[in-house]
Amino acid sequence: MKNSNSFLILFISLIAVLSAGCILDEGQDTSPAEPADLEQMYRDAIEDAMVADEDEIYSELTPITESNAELQWMEYSGEEYVLVVTWTKYPESYPVGSNVSTWWGDTWVMVIPELKGFVETNDIPDEKLTLRLEQLIGLPYNNGNDYFVEMWVKPEDLFRPSPDPEITDTKAQLDFNENASQEYVYWFNSHKNTTYDKYPWTRLGYTYDWGNPDSEVGLSEYVIRNNSTVVVSSVSTTLDYFDQ
Repeated sequence: MKNSNSFLILFISLIAVLSAGCILDEGQDTSPAEPADLEQMYRDAIEDAMVADEDEIYSELTPITESNAELQWMEYSGEEYVLVVTWTKYPESYPVGSNVSTWWGDTWVMVIPELKGFVETNDIPDEKLTLRLEQLIGLPYNNGNDYFVEMWVKPEDLFRPSPDPEITDTKAQLDFNENASQEYVYWFNSHKNTTYDKYPWTRLGYTYDWGNPDSEVGLSEYVIRNNSTVVVSSVSTTLDYFDQ
């Protein structure tokens, strides 16, 4: 009887341990990264972006040329325009169908095939889409952008935010080219002095993807010059934009 009781106690104890283990497994934290972790990831990205190295040059940037069949072009008032997209929290600044002056300053934009292609290829769930886009585009966590605006812009009003601002080739160099204007050098250096408390600017023509542990290369990025005129094509919420 003593041996039987001992066996019974051992059996009950074993069941209790296994049950506790199951409860612990079910209760393990499988939630996404906490805001504090995301903030640290973002700060690490900013610190890394402060130094641009030769081996970080990316040679497959999208060229803005009429021969690039992936881009959409239109002729308007006798001039050629290319379709680009920006992510914003100010949709009221972009009435659809209107000619809009970018009086507020430089407007950072992307090309649509790269942006939509990334989302389609990675099959991102709706509930994770905003964060993944913030990471891809190199923006802070929970920054508030919720509208994608497609607009037509003249290529001459675009530049790459790099020492090498040409938009017609597939990579950006680390140094200013011999044709760089003093005005542009001033813009670049001023921006460099004020950016790194907020954004991981690569200075190499692509966004810093702080959500990809394998590569910081995000999307090709361009800037529409201050006081340029664009033609607004569409305004969509983030979820609607990728459902189209």
